[in-house]
Amino acid sequence: MQVRRLFMGSMDGFLGPSMPFNGYAILHPEGVVLVDTAFGEVFGEGRSGVLEFGESRWPWMARSTLAALADHDVEPGDVKYVVNTHLGDHSGENHLFKEATFMIQRPEFEWALAAAPTNPFLSPERYDFPGARIELLDGEDCEVLSGVRVLFTPGHTPGHQSVLVDTDAGRQLYVGDAVYDRSIWVDLDTMTEEHPAWGSQVAAGYELWRDSAEKLKALDVEAVHFSHDERVERP
Repeated sequence: MQVRRLFMGSMDGFLGPSMPFNGYAILHPEGVVLVDTAFGEVFGEGRSGVLEFGESRWPWMARSTLAALADHDVEPGDVKYVVNTHLGDHSGENHLFKEATFMIQRPEFEWALAAAPTNPFLSPERYDFPGARIELLDGEDCEVLSGVRVLFTPGHTPGHQSVLVDTDAGRQLYVGDAVYDRSIWVDLDTMTEEHPAWGSQVAAGYELWRDSAEKLKALDVEAVHFSHDERVERP
């Protein structure tokens, strides 16, 4: 079993210029497991724009999930499961995969629906569209297919989840936004109120985030992969 990294766009922001948005395609013998979909039009229409937060202006560039899959000769119909590490900017194109089953943690789903009226990033038509095949997990770890497990890792959001895969190159961990990048992973103590990513990284609570990060760091894996960092950590 192999995994392919999918480049879905980038944004300037609190992690620096051109922060990547990475998804991953797990090429399982029973079908492709897609980890996250692109942000699509969550930040605005078109292929590029500027997201404004107060006085901050963050240029972004969007790429579609379909184009990212095509880079690796994967067709949309090959996708059997979509595992959303979390909703919002990591589920912006779920609606393109109407035949897939979506694995989402119930705490994430309920939080997103409740927050959607005041948070346009969580607009449900992108992930709770008519006919969506959603399998809700009750704040738990779960095996999706043989050798592919989701791990409940709240902290960044209330129902964030990560993915552990047994591949031909050993056990690989895909942490989504549970830990934003390699520098934070290497030293969790850098995540203080002075860190530019503080408010977003630990949005659901620092203690939740820290417990989840420690859970992931305790795993015996060959490599750790991030959603917003092209660097790979090899413990």
